[in-house]
Amino acid sequence: MFSLLNEGGLARPGQKGGHMNHLYDNPDMSFSKMKEIIQAASNGELEGTEKTDGQNLMLSYNVNTGSARAARNKGHIKAGGLDADGLAEYYGDRGTVKDAFNDSFAAFEAAVGQMDREEQIAIFGPDTNIYYNSEVQDPRSKNVIKYDVKTLTIHRVGHGEFDRSTGAATDRDVSDNAAYLAQALEEIQGERQADEFRVEMNAIRRLEALSDDVAANEAISRLESVIDAEGVSDNQTIGDYMVSRVEKIVSQQVELPEHIKVEVLKKIFGAEGALNVLKIDKMIGNPQIVSVVRGILGNSGPILSQAIFPVEDIIHDFSVEMLRGLQSAFILDNEPEVARLRGLTSQAIEAIKNSKHAGAMEILNKQMTKLKNIEGVSTAAEGFVFDYDGVTYKFTGNFAPMNQLLGLFKYGRKGIPASLFGALNEARETKRVILIYAGRFQPMGRHHVETFRNLQKRFGEDNTFIVTSDKVSPPKSPLNFKDKKQVMMLHGIPEDNIVQSRTPYKPDELMSRFDPANTAIVYAVGDKDMRENPRFSIGFKKSGGLTYFQSFEDNIGSLDNFLEHGYLVKAPHVSLDVPGIGEMSGTSLRQALAAADPETFQSIMGWFDENTYNMLKDKFSNTLNEMIFRMVEEVLEEKKTKVSKGGQKRVSKKIGHLIGDEGKSKEQAAAIAYSMEDRGELEEMSSMAGGSVEGAAGGAFPNVDMEEENEKQEKNSHIPTKDTIIDEVADYLLSNMEKR
Repeated sequence: MFSLLNEGGLARPGQKGGHMNHLYDNPDMSFSKMKEIIQAASNGELEGTEKTDGQNLMLSYNVNTGSARAARNKGHIKAGGLDADGLAEYYGDRGTVKDAFNDSFAAFEAAVGQMDREEQIAIFGPDTNIYYNSEVQDPRSKNVIKYDVKTLTIHRVGHGEFDRSTGAATDRDVSDNAAYLAQALEEIQGERQADEFRVEMNAIRRLEALSDDVAANEAISRLESVIDAEGVSDNQTIGDYMVSRVEKIVSQQVELPEHIKVEVLKKIFGAEGALNVLKIDKMIGNPQIVSVVRGILGNSGPILSQAIFPVEDIIHDFSVEMLRGLQSAFILDNEPEVARLRGLTSQAIEAIKNSKHAGAMEILNKQMTKLKNIEGVSTAAEGFVFDYDGVTYKFTGNFAPMNQLLGLFKYGRKGIPASLFGALNEARETKRVILIYAGRFQPMGRHHVETFRNLQKRFGEDNTFIVTSDKVSPPKSPLNFKDKKQVMMLHGIPEDNIVQSRTPYKPDELMSRFDPANTAIVYAVGDKDMRENPRFSIGFKKSGGLTYFQSFEDNIGSLDNFLEHGYLVKAPHVSLDVPGIGEMSGTSLRQALAAADPETFQSIMGWFDENTYNMLKDKFSNTLNEMIFRMVEEVLEEKKTKVSKGGQKRVSKKIGHLIGDEGKSKEQAAAIAYSMEDRGELEEMSSMAGGSVEGAAGGAFPNVDMEEENEKQEKNSHIPTKDTIIDEVADYLLSNMEKR
């Protein structure tokens, strides 16, 4: 059957105007070849270019006027192409799109203008004859993906020569001309690095291999099941499969003689030489059957979509795996853009669900069959384009379903107004996002600096601020704001990015600089704070309304201003080691810096400043002393409250002995004496010595040195307790303090 349709001129995959096929779009693609391509992709053997989401156009150059010309249809070709203003008008935008086209055209003209006239004619023809498949990528005129590198990209395929009189493409192969253009642009690009707009051929890159064959094997296994169900072999083609599928769909609705069925199928497939509807009606004759066939022919598009879907779904799922994590060359930091796309898509899905519109839900369900879940949005690249056996193909993954859902959400469809979903109000969109990295920073270490730098990369240098208070509370917070700022600036943090606030998580001192109508605020917090700290309650209030703090990742693309909500984002964790102590933290830093010599200080902080070194060493050393004294005093006060009048006399005598005979300090002697009394050791010694713990002889045992015996009892008769250990530690620390 397919061969019969093929004789009638079944549509073939095109190459002009940037048309690229999915694997299932080529009717001549055999299933053995499809499996071969899947395996080659999985092995990392495919070379191609990134598919981009800009304003696509056919671009040329008028050698006589020295101006860039663009075309979108035959009429534009016949007119000699459009200038930037004309192209912007064609797109229906005189604002941001116009600016993007004007700037890109100016950059293109400047680049081509550096070529000599012979080169220009060889590349573009003498009368604007050769057009190149190109794309303008500019954040000012974004579609779905937001690029932050302004680029006029010349693609590697889709170019052609056109007849000026008819506007039709000729059969001439212009691949050599395209190669000439690529070489010329490469030679002059180095001289134009300072230009805002880049003009370049899309870079050749290799699609990264998968870590294993699981995805490829699954795709091939599913393909085999699908074609087996249709009685199609590996050597047969997509065309054969489609004819088999469509024939079954038609036969389920109406029985037709073979010769009429062939004509109906030709009409459905749009084959060359297919009869018009009236002639098919005449062939059928029966009015009832004519009515059914008319319904089938009027539904040709959905029938073809239904027929190819099993294969389409397989290739789609495999493409998603191939593109997972693919980095766009036109986005400086891909991760935030992926997060933004997920946020927008999630918002669109929820809005469409809430609309409960039957037509909208049908579209949603269809696209979710492909998307599966929001985690399926895993790359900021639209797709990957590659050639195989002379035909250009594309992997687009989940960009297509995402684009469909966002388009429905923002613009609606025929019969489905965007107002149903509360479409984005451009006037309400925030223009600036401020990131706050709040903390005590006692002191700021290199791990804090790395975290701050990572946040700057994501949110912008001018939008990322460190906010901290002036609160001093030893031992954990001995530094005031001035001290902390001094350390931060030595780490290379600009002064303007350091802000003092009494309430870092409500920094009025900073936010007063910004217009609340168009500014959102995001707080970077640690993973523990995101999960456990009750001050960050995300979700709903008991009253049913939203809490002030919400997830940043879940709301990208629809952020409220900072008067309405603040947003939380996980601060990137940076792990660094402090020599001899372990992972860098506030506590480990204070411990290390309190005892650090200048060389050690520099190795820990990454810089050395004598004044700051002395300041930190002094404050952290004093803090350590204060902490120890406070601990000792607390222990002593606790033990004092438990001592009787008789016990107090014993303690006083013991303190006197420890100071006078053993040279202990007052603090050490008191700590030891009170602890011994608390454990009953002084009372025991008193009874054994006839009320005196100091005498060397007398009492019931006149020949026994009681002091010596008591020491033995203390060492040998008692298992060390928590209190004795504390005593020893306090004794050691106090001794060392006295020596300093």
